[in-house]
Amino acid sequence: ENMAEVTEDAKLEQDFSELQTVEDKIKALTDEQEEKMVELDKEYGRKKRPLYDDRTKICARIPNFWLNALLNHRELQYYINTSDYDCLRHLNILDVKEIE
Repeated sequence: ENMAEVTEDAKLEQDFSELQTVEDKIKALTDEQEEKMVELDKEYGRKKRPLYDDRTKICARIPNFWLNALLNHRELQYYINTSDYDCLRHLNILDVKEIE
């Protein structure tokens, strides 16, 4: 190897080292962002819980609410057969809670 190649290799190695340092900082910020987003999701989930509970009570008073809601859902409707109707007519409460 001549001196020019050694110098060029050293510069390239330094560039990759600097690049890795920047990438590590980006990853650290992304990790921090994800942690804050999870906490924010949990916070707003807690704030919305009373509203979800109110909605659940109202839906339970509407006859065949969940049968109709599921039948009119653009993706779920394909999974419901007429043999499911009798069961779904008795479904008054459908509630999904996130696990923290």
